Amino acid sequence: MRFLIRHLSGSKAGQEEILAGPVVTVGRDPANTLRFDPHADDRVSANHAQLLLQDNGQVLLTDLGSSNGTFVGEQRITAPVPIATGAVLRFGEGGPQVSVTFLPPEASPPVAPPKKGPPKGLIIAAAVLAFLLLAGCVTSLLLYLGGSDEPASPPAGSAAADAAAHDGAPESSAATEPAEETPPAESSSKEHVSPWAALGVGTVFEFETTTEMTVAGNKTRTTSRMRQTLKAKDDEVATVLYETIVQGAPPTTSEQKVPLHAEGEGEQPTYLEEKKTEVEVPAGTFSCTYRKWTQKQGGQESTVEMWIDESLPVAYKTVVTNSMMTSTTVLASMDKK
Repeated sequence: MRFLIRHLSGSKAGQEEILAGPVVTVGRDPANTLRFDPHADDRVSANHAQLLLQDNGQVLLTDLGSSNGTFVGEQRITAPVPIATGAVLRFGEGGPQVSVTFLPPEASPPVAPPKKGPPKGLIIAAAVLAFLLLAGCVTSLLLYLGGSDEPASPPAGSAAADAAAHDGAPESSAATEPAEETPPAESSSKEHVSPWAALGVGTVFEFETTTEMTVAGNKTRTTSRMRQTLKAKDDEVATVLYETIVQGAPPTTSEQKVPLHAEGEGEQPTYLEEKKTEVEVPAGTFSCTYRKWTQKQGGQESTVEMWIDESLPVAYKTVVTNSMMTSTTVLASMDKK
């Protein structure tokens, strides 16, 4: 497994780095894997913390006796704790903050790659995401889908690409080429309005995610819950609070600013399958649109299946499948204002 580290604050704010597991050590000492500036990041100890991929597939965060503590979200840990992909960690009270996303190990290139049909896609989480969330991952993807004809890709960090605006494809000139030539993809310059714009402050969506993963031949099953709450909104931006709990680990929280308006939707994707259907989830049974597509991220191909209502900023159900894992997120409850 590899770890995608996004620096949210501190001397390396805005930077990203991918570190190989199974062990990542954290500190100001140059011998550490995840190194911080010895002067600018003085809240970090020389040997501060450690991330360890266990045989059961869980990632364990351990404080190595640091002076200023290690935090998951806003909670200081007092013993080793498992963390989920997308977790936000802080090293030292008032110290630098990072998010950690789990990525699969890079596969060795095959000698003669077989021709396969499409199963590829989004990695949450664990893009693998969820691993998304799945936080991520998955949920980051959900925010922008409402009202759009194309699936949104997870930022490879952000945990925050939920509502990023897509650049429109250039307009095509009148057709002058032979009929057999493939025409350019359609593009749209119309304004896209996020579904969050139609919802009132206090709207809450709750999700349940189950991730089954195989790491080094060991199969693990992880469950988590996520809540999205619309905390504030004006004419341009919605503020959404994300709360995630993974199997008794300290909850993680973060806020996302979601633009409510975006110009253009870019090229329309080709879905492997799209149809009107019904889906049954803990929140109820709903008429919806089923879409299936593939996507490659972090060297991993996954298949994404999603059951959506374009009037909502979230999906009723999302299934992400690749060679390492299957992650299923369902809408557990919703309270629209």
